[in-house]
Amino acid sequence: MKIKILLMMAIVACAGAQADGGGTISLLTCEPSGGHAVRLRLVILNAGRTFPGDEAAKVRFVDASGKAVEIAAPGPHAMAVPLPTSHWEGDHVEVVEMGTVDVSPPCPAEIDATGGVGDEATVLGRIKRLDQAPGVEFTRAWPGPQPPAGKVKLVLVATYEAMEAGTFSVRVACFSCGEKLAKDYDVFLHFEPAATSEDLKPMSAIGLYPSGQATDSSQWAPGDVFVARFGPYSLPANRPERIYLRAGMYDRAGGGARLKIVSADDSDRAYVGCIVTKGGRTWFERAEVGR
Repeated sequence: MKIKILLMMAIVACAGAQADGGGTISLLTCEPSGGHAVRLRLVILNAGRTFPGDEAAKVRFVDASGKAVEIAAPGPHAMAVPLPTSHWEGDHVEVVEMGTVDVSPPCPAEIDATGGVGDEATVLGRIKRLDQAPGVEFTRAWPGPQPPAGKVKLVLVATYEAMEAGTFSVRVACFSCGEKLAKDYDVFLHFEPAATSEDLKPMSAIGLYPSGQATDSSQWAPGDVFVARFGPYSLPANRPERIYLRAGMYDRAGGGARLKIVSADDSDRAYVGCIVTKGGRTWFERAEVGR
């Protein structure tokens, strides 16, 4: 349940024009806080949604039969936190401290956490109490329809950070949703000029080279988060209007085979967003992940 690079409010998305349509996705993180207590954070990723008003982040708990479970919450925060969603940009990232809960008896040994933004009731994950070695085991739920067999349940999410002098960096967060990987895979990031096919040469020619970063993914637990930072890159003056970003994981030590992750295309890469330059402005459009 450790978070490899702590997701704090400093995760920044580039402010810019909102994309049309899109939605949000909510991912729960769960950290041990002594005994059977756990600290919950809700990571909310906007992918172009416009909110007419302000909503709240909510987390609720149900047992195996779907019946609501009341849990002691010794932390300072309630399980509903108001958010200024009406002011969010189209690629906004919000990390919400939901508070600390204790799943000691009489709480059921296994409970599901549900919730999201507003009235969403998405299943976020399962918390299992470990009685023999006091603690909990957390397994994050896949945030969408159940994926096909043979696909690895990893959510890959990109954030874009504009920096000084026309430079930028990209973070790719890997959220494990119950997987146990046998190897240490590298996370990779590709820049391309088209929405389809795999062609890295045009972007490499203007300085946006494919990049990779090693991980210790064989050590990841079912609810871990790993964040890889790429860059800084220089934003080329002769760039196309749209630069597509795709990410994935590959076995560098074993011949370069790519991991077959959910949301990936036939090239085993997930589309994670697009850098758009139009009308003298540049912004980032996040892909709607988990769909």
